Amino acid sequence: MAKDRSRAARAGERAGDDGGVPRLSLHRVRPSAESPAAGSRGRVVAALLVALSITCGIAALTVLARLVAGDGLKPALRAASALEARKLPGPSGLDSWGAMLSAAHRQRGGGSVYAAAMALDNCKYQYPPAALLLMEVVPHPEGAHLCTRDAEAGAEVGAEPARPAWPAKRWIDLASQASLLATLALSLVLLRQALAACAPAQQATHRPEGGRSSIGGAGVAGLLAALGLSFFPLTWGHALGQIQVQLNLAMTAALCAMLAGRATLAGALLGLCCLFKPTYALFAAWALLRREWRLAAALLGVAAVGHGLALARYGLAVHLEYLEFLRGLGRVGESYWANQSLTGLLHRWLDPASALRWADAAFGSSARVQLAPPAFDWAAAGFPDEHAGVYVATVAFSLLLLGTAFWPVRGPTPGRGPMPALIPGHAPSALLARTLDLGVAMAAITMASPIVWLHHYGSFFALFVLALAVALQRPGGAANSRPGAAAVAPAEAVPAGRTAPTSRTTLVALALAYAMAGSVVLRPEAIFADRLSGLLGSLGLVGALLLLWQLWRLRRACTGAP
Repeated sequence: MAKDRSRAARAGERAGDDGGVPRLSLHRVRPSAESPAAGSRGRVVAALLVALSITCGIAALTVLARLVAGDGLKPALRAASALEARKLPGPSGLDSWGAMLSAAHRQRGGGSVYAAAMALDNCKYQYPPAALLLMEVVPHPEGAHLCTRDAEAGAEVGAEPARPAWPAKRWIDLASQASLLATLALSLVLLRQALAACAPAQQATHRPEGGRSSIGGAGVAGLLAALGLSFFPLTWGHALGQIQVQLNLAMTAALCAMLAGRATLAGALLGLCCLFKPTYALFAAWALLRREWRLAAALLGVAAVGHGLALARYGLAVHLEYLEFLRGLGRVGESYWANQSLTGLLHRWLDPASALRWADAAFGSSARVQLAPPAFDWAAAGFPDEHAGVYVATVAFSLLLLGTAFWPVRGPTPGRGPMPALIPGHAPSALLARTLDLGVAMAAITMASPIVWLHHYGSFFALFVLALAVALQRPGGAANSRPGAAAVAPAEAVPAGRTAPTSRTTLVALALAYAMAGSVVLRPEAIFADRLSGLLGSLGLVGALLLLWQLWRLRRACTGAP
């Protein structure tokens, strides 16, 4: 009789008889082909394989199309963005570092940091004055310095141009390579964190011998690394020599910190990003609206210290000049094909030829007299003409994105009660809901800018990983197809009155979003031949929008927002 009662009790635990909520078992169970841990690993591997297969398919079609068009094998292979990772072992360019070095030299010489950049040295310095603090600790090369875009013209990005020796450059290259690899490693950590936060409670007890989690093994890590290295916004940032590589790392780390319950660390990391990109200051507004007091305090504190030091070091005049420069830049935008924002798309539609016109093509060659700062000669610098319709559409689009991200949601703010169930019979971690909310804000803030270069989407790889982990546990999908899942009341799967999309639908949408945001045909002259074909060159924006939509839906289901 005692054995029968014990067996019945264990059966009740597995079926979740107590109100449909499964109880934790104290017995260690070796994972099998039917265990939750093995099932989760299989679903992760399958999802990563699908996304990687789509990316490889796009790369293969690109190479084939270029071969048919008459390109040789090497040029055809170079047109596939998935192969851009081949440049990772080599030196990076000077897209950010050359601009910051030139601006630091101008500032030390008492010249204009922003207006002179548009007329003198073919180098667009568009960061706040606080970014120059970094150049205070980086050793400068000897002698006068001019931006090296002229020396790099016609050379492959990443190749060493003819320029004065800069011993610190090799360390900058190593830092860029290490930051990219660290971003991939933290993405794996984020995947494991998110799966652990929303997986069924029993999965915590289904571990291999030795206590190691089955999620994040060599197979999953290898697939995730392959996906990251084929994600063009990540690898392109290194090839260009962009500070965005480090910012992508900081934002990925902020997501991990948020999911680990370290909101202060997340805020400090986002505050560091604000020293280089002023649009990231909108994270503070999001944090205040969500009552994420620790995150807001850390973000504002780091940003205040950094910008305060810059104000004391460089003075008020250069900051006023930057504000004027930023205001004008926001009104004209960029039409170059790599600007994957609504502003860029509209400018290219109005003037298809501008898609191939890099905005500093006229720097140093304009016959016009450069206006004294803080006025800027945008037309002479090759920027598109200011268009009222484009500006109005950009402002409306940005407000829509930010309104979607900042709109009040129910449940994930600190100090409130538990969230409704994300999957049947299991309440998700409140930290997961708050991290999803941060992810929605991160995507919206990035896309709300009038200038969103492809490498700015590097942080979207971590957002893809976060969304993928949650989507794998969606109701109605593979996560709940194992035996025993039907014993849970369907009413507990999602808040009453709403229908949750199936996991398969969300996973397909995520795979498409990853492929569109992360794949580019690196022959823009072939894509932007006319207006209609040029729309295909804006798939990065479409993919980013699709990912934002999926993140918003997952957050909505997780928080039970109406």
